[in-house]
Amino acid sequence: MLATTPEARLGPPSDPTTSGRRRLEAVDFDVGISLLKKYKAEHGDLTLPQATVMTVEGKEIHLGKWVQRLRQLHKNTYVTPKARPNFGQMTDAQKKQLDDLGFMFELPEEMQGQEKLEFDDGFTALKAYKVEHGDLFVPQSAVVKSPAGKELKLGKWVQRLRQLHKNTYVTPKARKGFGQMTDEQLKLLEGIEFPFDLPEELKGPPPIEWDAAYEQLVIYQQKNKNCLVPQATVVTHMDGSEIKLGKWIQRQRQVYKNTYVTPGARKSFGKLTDEQKEKLEAIGFDFEVPEVS
Repeated sequence: MLATTPEARLGPPSDPTTSGRRRLEAVDFDVGISLLKKYKAEHGDLTLPQATVMTVEGKEIHLGKWVQRLRQLHKNTYVTPKARPNFGQMTDAQKKQLDDLGFMFELPEEMQGQEKLEFDDGFTALKAYKVEHGDLFVPQSAVVKSPAGKELKLGKWVQRLRQLHKNTYVTPKARKGFGQMTDEQLKLLEGIEFPFDLPEELKGPPPIEWDAAYEQLVIYQQKNKNCLVPQATVVTHMDGSEIKLGKWIQRQRQVYKNTYVTPGARKSFGKLTDEQKEKLEAIGFDFEVPEVS
């Protein structure tokens, strides 16, 4: 159990130090970094949610908010020195302890502006997604509701799963402090055939929403009287987003093959629903690549 004093708190002292710098009190920092070490030992990383609260001898410590403050203090000391004169600064000794622990002063882009999705919540949402969509190729923008009604950024979380897997099993600890995946989590994900490596045609931009792409294909068919879309074709949807229609067409043929020709030959690649197949057939879509005359 970590020891604290009644005066201990996470944050700067109320009075400046003799050097004129406001900083984290040593006792407060010691408590905070001890909790960070404990969190890392339990979770494998230091990307804790902002709402994280831990208890020390019956006292609640808002560790997530303290971590957020660490990043602000680091920025005010080493990135844009004293840009916020009264905000406080970090000592070199504190920075070294955090560096040694693998603490990230800059969050990865995919983690900025969002709380970390707990694995159990994410995994439950991922299984539900597979039941509904038939695959695990979750668009990066996908947001779903948990049973409790909480908004979950599933697409971002899935992206992070792949990075954690890479940092654990492919290039171990290449990104120090980024976190790692446990063997138990790996086994659960493999059990639902989660694709840790995306097919080549899905790398880069997030997967296209099926209905949006189909609408563009209908427009193309009405204009050109066929569905022979060149692979390089890119169109603009009504919401202003770009759709790589030619690439999407290529994927429909692959998904069709994986559903009706050689079912499940490419595990986790995804399947075409009967409704989607009927819609494509209704506009004369050819699932076999037409021969060029």
